[in-house]
Parts: sequence; C-alpha cells; structure tokens
Amino acid sequence: IGIAPALCNFVTFTSGLLMDRTSVGFCCLLGGAIICCAYGLFGAIALKHITVSNPATTFVILAALGNYGASFMVAATFTTLTKNFTAQRSEVVSIVKSWVGVSSGVATAIFVGLFPSTSTEPTRLWFCYFLALVGGITPILIAPILRPLPRRSVSDETKEERSFLIPAGMLLPVGFGCSVVLIACTLTSAFLPSSLWPVILTALLVMPFVLLIPNCPRAAEQGRQHLTDASGLDADTPVVLSERQSPWEGGPLHMK
Repeated sequence: IGIAPALCNFVTFTSGLLMDRTSVGFCCLLGGAIICCAYGLFGAIALKHITVSNPATTFVILAALGNYGASFMVAATFTTLTKNFTAQRSEVVSIVKSWVGVSSGVATAIFVGLFPSTSTEPTRLWFCYFLALVGGITPILIAPILRPLPRRSVSDETKEERSFLIPAGMLLPVGFGCSVVLIACTLTSAFLPSSLWPVILTALLVMPFVLLIPNCPRAAEQGRQHLTDASGLDADTPVVLSERQSPWEGGPLHMK
C-alpha cells in the first residue's frame, strides 16, 4: 500500500497534459472529486463500512488514485503561480513548495489534536474521512478563483495601482515568515501534543490572506491630498521632466 503513491508518479504527468487540454479550474474540480472518492472509499473499507473480497489490492488502487487526484491540484497551483509571479517566480515557488512538503504533517497534527487517540485505536482510521473531506472540498472551493491572471499592458499598470495594507516590499518576507512558523509549529506538535494545535495551525493556514487586505481608502486619499498640497499640482497631473540631456549621455561638447 505504501508504494502505491510512488507507482502512481509514473503517470501523474498526464494531469498536466489534461490541464493543457482543459483548464485550471476543471483540474481542481476533477482532482478534488478523485481525492474525495478515493480516501472516502479507503476509510469506508478500512472501518468495515464496506466489505470487499481483496482489501489489500483495493487499498493499493485507492491510495494511487488519491495521489493521482492530488497531482491535479499540484499542477494547477504551480502552473498558476509561475504565470502570475514572473518576476518573483523562484521565491514564490519556494514558499509554496515548503507548504506542499509540510501539508501532510499539518493535516495529521490537526486531526490528532481534534480527535486524540492511541496509534492502535480504530478511531485513527477516521483520518481517511478527514482527508476525503478536507483534501476533496478545498480544491473544489478554490476552483473558481485559482486561474492565471490576464496580461496587463504598461498603460494599464500606470492607470491602476493596487495598494495593500502590507507594503509590496514586505510581501515575500511575510510569506517566508509564515512558512517558517508553520513548519516549526508542525514539528513542535509532534513532541508536545495539545488540543490547541488545531487552532494554532488553522490560524497559520489562514494567515497568508492578510497579504490580500487592501489599504485603507481614506489613507490613500490623504496621501494623494498631501502630494497635491506639497507640489501644487493635482496627483493625476503628469509631471513633465526636463528635456535637457543628462551629463551621463555624452561629454561636455554634446550637452545643450
């Protein structure tokens, strides 16, 4: 059963091919449905809610299907991020890759904190239902919003400047900081079990949404008013630079 995900990786390249033929949203819906069905059936058979003649073979197939469904989500996420963050591609991919690596530990820590039990109790098998619920519904919920952004021309970028509560220069450091704290808390939860870890880890999972909080419109308007008062010009008035040639563009004989 444990080797099933590794065997599945030989065919996960087809998720990218299918996404090229369809869309990111469709692959999120398909991946979520596969994960929900695979781990849901895995849990039902493990808890003997459903009886099969050969459980071992069935578990191998379902484990491979669960991994295959997750590959759709991985392909959709990394494809979208690499297209949306061209200038900061390596930094953003590093952050997301760290979250992919720690995801299984976070899910385990949250489940164990919510439903404490020993490693031999049948209650642990409910973790399969937990994976089916969280791993299946999450891709379906984000399918409408996870998509590559349309390319914007230079004129569009100058017309619309979106201001966020956190400065643009701090977005990536905050993202790296959230990743470090999430990994540290997940590691600590393995040695210091507590019922508070589900709350803490869930809060950390939601923390990146702080990066999307827009700046206060009143503060932005005050900044525009301050610029107008200081320069005597309206903030939207284009500033005409001097047409005098720069000293760095030639010697003294070429200067006007």
